[in-house]
Parts: sequence; C-alpha cells; structure tokens
Amino acid sequence: MSDNPLLEAEKKPWTFWVGRTLILWIGGVLGFMLLSQLQIGLYVEDWEVAVIVVALLGILNALFWPILVRIFLPFMIITVGVGTLILNGVLIWVISEFIPGIAIGGPALILTPLAMTLINTTLSSLLTMDQDAGFYRTVLRNKIKEY
Repeated sequence: MSDNPLLEAEKKPWTFWVGRTLILWIGGVLGFMLLSQLQIGLYVEDWEVAVIVVALLGILNALFWPILVRIFLPFMIITVGVGTLILNGVLIWVISEFIPGIAIGGPALILTPLAMTLINTTLSSLLTMDQDAGFYRTVLRNKIKEY
C-alpha cells in the first residue's frame, strides 16, 4: 500500500454506485418520455416501455459497444464523432423492432441519441463533481508508469 491516498482506490459503498446508476437510469427514462412528447419522430407508449428500453439500451451498450466501436472506428473518425450518434440511433431502432410500444424514425434517429447523451453527460458530471481524487490518481499512476 502507498502512503499517498491519491494512489489508493476510492472505497465507495456499493449503495453509492447503485444510487448513481439509478439516477442515470431515471434520467434516461425521463429523457425518453420528454423526447416522445416533443413529437420529433420518437413514440414511447408509456413509462413501463421507457424503463424497458433504457434498461435494454444500457445492457446492449455495455455488452456490444466495445465491439461495435472497434468495427466502426474508421466510420466514426471520418464522421468526426457523429457516427457514434448514428450508431446509438441504430441501436435504439433495433430495440424498437423487438419491443412493442416504441417507434423511432426521421430526425429522432439523430436527435434522440444526442439528447440522451446530453442528459447522461450532465447527470454524470453533476454526480462526480467532488471526485477530483480519481483524476489525480490516474495522472499520478500514468506518471509513475513512465519511470
């Protein structure tokens, strides 16, 4: 063990991580419902469908996102990141093909992933405001590896 507390892993209780995940999940559900009300091409039947879609989208992103990014990396570089939004739009469209009660098309294929990314980034930033130690720990760890 190191004498430097920045090099040690943050020990947060499991309730912290579960709570953080639930807040992000609720934000995603609210985002889907709000986007559905704006009538941009996204239709979500009710709250239950939104919960299922957000959960399924999170699972698919966790499982397949590293593989999809590796496959479509040249496309994402050429499109300067817009390809990421397109890929997320395609994932939402694929989910809508299997889950009754959701439909997506038109401008919502780009606007929905953009809005969901904005919501997720905003909530994640707010939830990690006081976690500067993680940043400094990573910087120090990388500096130590250089030597």
